[in-house]
Amino acid sequence: MRISVTTFFVSLVIAASIPAPALAQASGGFSYDYPAELSAHTKLVGLLEKRKSERKTQFQEDVEALGGEQAANNLESQADWKIESQTGRLIVLLSSNYVYSGGAHGMFWSDAILWDKVKQAEVTLLDLFADSEDAKKAILPAYCAMLDAERLGMRGEPTPGDDLFGECVDPFEHGIAYPANLGGNGYSRIAFALPPYSAGPYVEGEYAFDIAAPSHITDKLKPEYKDMFQTYM
Repeated sequence: MRISVTTFFVSLVIAASIPAPALAQASGGFSYDYPAELSAHTKLVGLLEKRKSERKTQFQEDVEALGGEQAANNLESQADWKIESQTGRLIVLLSSNYVYSGGAHGMFWSDAILWDKVKQAEVTLLDLFADSEDAKKAILPAYCAMLDAERLGMRGEPTPGDDLFGECVDPFEHGIAYPANLGGNGYSRIAFALPPYSAGPYVEGEYAFDIAAPSHITDKLKPEYKDMFQTYM
């Protein structure tokens, strides 16, 4: 299942976009950009173009709902994809997104695409493991502890788990997760980003942090992905 923060917010904001062969072009308050160097990966470009088309369609619907083209000056739908890292097997793309469709404030979030060059397909972080549920159980304790630490730093005091925005939010359902800190011997960490309203109120913004990827996690990788990660601990 694809991890998509865009999907998470589909009922709150919008998920809109337009087809185009290469880079996105701004149309009023709409833009959807990705690196031209990805043109060598035609299926990946096709995926980006599909999402761009969906975003543009929704943006145009919002413009029409608010009175036509003049409304486009007040509405925004922005996505900017960058290559976060790349190995011989994997491309990790990250995007910063912002949507304003009226109201008190817009919505911003990060999204990710993990692209397997050999399979020519999108994969999720959990797809890299032999048993996704087993991997998730290994990852969550350190993730939840780090989320609590981030909240403590933000709020100045511990938040009980049964309070609003106190529970450990599942990052594989409500955020993004991807391999991070690529060095000469491979990735050594796993990064997460949780959008506003998932782990905290809007004013706390996005929660973004990473955890170590020690051997009790990387040992669970599928054989074809193991050499992408460092071996330690």
